[in-house]
Amino acid sequence: MPESDELHARIEELERKVFARLDRLEKIVLKDEAPSVQSESALAQSEIATVRVLDEAEEIKSETRQTLENIAAASVEVSPDILETQPSIPEQTATASASPQTLPEPLAPQETPQWIKNLTDIEWLTSRIGISLLLIGVVTTLLWLNDQPWVTDWMRLGLGYGVGAILMGLGLRLTANRPSFGQLLVGGGVAAGYITTFWGFFVLEAIPDITTIIIVFFITLLAYGISVWKEQTPLAYVGLLFGLLTPFIVQPEDPSIVALMAYISLVLLGPIAIYYSLGWNGLMLASSVLGWLIMAIVTFGISAAELPDRIEQFAVQGGILFALIGFGLVPLIKLFQERTQLNPAEILAEAANR
Repeated sequence: MPESDELHARIEELERKVFARLDRLEKIVLKDEAPSVQSESALAQSEIATVRVLDEAEEIKSETRQTLENIAAASVEVSPDILETQPSIPEQTATASASPQTLPEPLAPQETPQWIKNLTDIEWLTSRIGISLLLIGVVTTLLWLNDQPWVTDWMRLGLGYGVGAILMGLGLRLTANRPSFGQLLVGGGVAAGYITTFWGFFVLEAIPDITTIIIVFFITLLAYGISVWKEQTPLAYVGLLFGLLTPFIVQPEDPSIVALMAYISLVLLGPIAIYYSLGWNGLMLASSVLGWLIMAIVTFGISAAELPDRIEQFAVQGGILFALIGFGLVPLIKLFQERTQLNPAEILAEAANR
C-alpha cells in the first residue's frame, strides 16, 4: 500500500527531527561551562536559541499529531480498490474466529450391557432363583398330593391355580413400587397356571383335551392383557409361545382343521393388535416367525394326509390369508399411518359425515 508506506516514512522523518532538536537543546542548556562564567551576550544568545528550539519542537509536535490523525482516518476509511482486491472471508470462518474456541466434549463412558448388570445384581439373581424354587415347590407339592388318597383331583388343581392367582395378585400389587420384582411374580403366576393345566391333563387326566386348549387360550389372553396393561413384553412372549404350541402338545383325539386354524388365528390376533397399538416390533417378529411355521406345518401335514374336504381347505386358505393380512398388510398400514400422521378413526368419521 503506497499511502501507508508514505505515512511511515513521514513519521520516521519527524522522529529524527525531534531527536535532533532535543540534542541541540541539551547541548545549549546542559553544556559543560557554568552559567556564572558566561558573558551576558552568550547568555542572551543561549536563551534565544532555547526559545527557537522549543518553538520548533511545538511545530513538530503539532505536525506529528496531524500525521497520527491522518493515519487513524486512513485505517477507518478504506479505499474501494482495497475492497476489490481483498479476498472475502466466509461467514462461517469469521464467526468461528470471532467466537471462543470450544473444547470437544469428553467421550461418554461405554455403558455396561444390561445382561452383565443383571448378573451382578443380587436382587435380580435372588428373585429369579426364588421364583424358580417356588415353581419347583408347586410341582413337588402336586406330586406329593398325587400320592395322597384323601386329596381329590380338584383339590390338587385348586391348589395349583390358587398359587398362580396369589403370585399374580402380589405381582400386580408390587408393580408400582418394584416393577422388576412385580413382573417376575406375575410371570410366575402365569407359569403356574400353565403348569397346573398341563398337570391336570397329562398326569391327573382330569381335564379333557379340548378343555385344556380352552383353558390355555384364556390364560394366554390374560397374559396378553397384563402385558399391555403393565407394558411388560415378556408376558406377551410367554403367552404367544404356550398359546401356539398347546394344540400340538395336547393333540386332541378328534382334531378339527377348522377349529385349529381358528384357534391359531385368534392367538396370533393378540400380538398383531398389540403391535398396531403399541408398536412392539420384537413381538410382531416373533409372532410372524412362529405363525408362518405353524401354518407351514399344518399345510404340509394336510398335504401328506388324505385329501381334506372343501371346508377344511377353506379353513387352511383362510388361515394363510389371515397371516398375509396380519403380517404383511398391517405393518404397511401402520408405517403409512406413521409417515402421514393419519388416524383411521378420524378418516372413517369424516367419510360417515359426508
